[in-house]
Amino acid sequence: LIHGSSWLAAKAAKSLQEASDSFKTGTVDEYLSFLKFYVRRLAAAKPSMLAIENALLYLLGRVMEGYHRSLDVAALKELLRSEVKKWLRVKEDVFERCVDYTTSLFEERSKVLTHSFSSTVFEALKRASSSGKSLEVYVTESRPLYEGRIVAKRLAKSGCKVTLITDASIGYFTKEVNLALTGADTISADGSIVNKIGTYLVALAAQKACIPFYVAAETLKIGVRTLFAKPPLEERSPTEVYKGSRNIKVRNIYFDITPADLVTKIVCEHGFIN
Repeated sequence: LIHGSSWLAAKAAKSLQEASDSFKTGTVDEYLSFLKFYVRRLAAAKPSMLAIENALLYLLGRVMEGYHRSLDVAALKELLRSEVKKWLRVKEDVFERCVDYTTSLFEERSKVLTHSFSSTVFEALKRASSSGKSLEVYVTESRPLYEGRIVAKRLAKSGCKVTLITDASIGYFTKEVNLALTGADTISADGSIVNKIGTYLVALAAQKACIPFYVAAETLKIGVRTLFAKPPLEERSPTEVYKGSRNIKVRNIYFDITPADLVTKIVCEHGFIN
């Protein structure tokens, strides 16, 4: 299964509510300590995806407002349950608007290069194709773990004309498309983009080929704390890349940073921003 940071943020919000519901006995202060522990654990699971942290801190903040109104544990738990439900409803509306703006990027018979998995990008491509725009989509394999293969299969089922390409051929195929489009796991304060490793290469190749490079992402993904520190870039198990000799050091960096000057526009629920 593949999921973007937006989906994972929603999953984290639901997990926080489930954790809250599991708290049976204790004082208000103990309940808050319990919630803060889960917020730290959930946020630390995907440190490059600041949408998760943003969602959890917002919900914790709403609970803290209730705490300052002297609500008891039962009332705080109900408050969190209500806020999660409300946040998920608003998030769905935000997602739909972001998809609508992203869909507007495509013209009849557009040729699009995409990398990794973004629920916004996927839905926009699917909608544009079903509306009769006859898109042709070039999808990278997105190593390691090859989530691009899954994206390609799903897009093909939706009616898109799909070409699956290797990550190493990105530079070659940017000469054959009209635009490049990816999602983002985090939007940094300086406008740079944190996304699956290889996104930086897509942006560089797009610039060289003189085609626009767009990023579709909800404002939920703006990492406020990147004002003070660079976003962390996760490194995962080397066995995802190579299971061979112990004498070979393997690095498996999962995310890279695309500088703001390589991004043509960011597409969010409010439209297009630089």
